[in-house]
Amino acid sequence: MNMSLTELEEQEIITRITNLICDEAMGRDKIIQVFLNEGWECQEESINELIDSAIDKLNLLYSTPEYRRSVMEDHISKYELIYAYLREAGYTPGSNKALQAKERLMDVLKEGNKVTVRNSEITITETGVSHKYDLTKLTEVERARLQFLMEKAR
Repeated sequence: MNMSLTELEEQEIITRITNLICDEAMGRDKIIQVFLNEGWECQEESINELIDSAIDKLNLLYSTPEYRRSVMEDHISKYELIYAYLREAGYTPGSNKALQAKERLMDVLKEGNKVTVRNSEITITETGVSHKYDLTKLTEVERARLQFLMEKAR
C-alpha cells in the first residue's frame, strides 16, 4: 500500500484509528504496529499524522456539551443502579458511597457546603451563593438520601 490516499480513504483510516483508540484502547505505538503489520509501505511519520488527525477528531467530539451531558447522564444512571443493587443487598455503606459519588458528579454536595431545611424548603449554601431547591422534583431515592443526610447532620 502506498500513502497517496484519497480524502475518503484518509477519512476511513482516521475513523478506523479512532475505533482502535476507543474500542481497543490502543496507544500510538500499537496502532503504528497494526498498520505496519498489514503491509503499509510508508514511514511512521505518515501514520503518526493520521493518528494525530484521529486524536483531533476525538478531542473535538469529546469537547461538545452534548457529549459531556451524555457521559454525565450515563454515569448518573450507573450510580443509581449500583445504589439500588447495594441497597437491596442490604449493604448500606456501599449504597451510601454510590449516592455520594452521584452527588459529587452532579456537584450537589461539595466540601464545605451548608444545607439548611425550613418548612420542607432546602437551601444549600456554597461559597457565598444561596440556591433554593424544589423538593417535589426529587426522586424517592434522592428524597430518602436527603432525609438520611439531614438526620445525620442534626
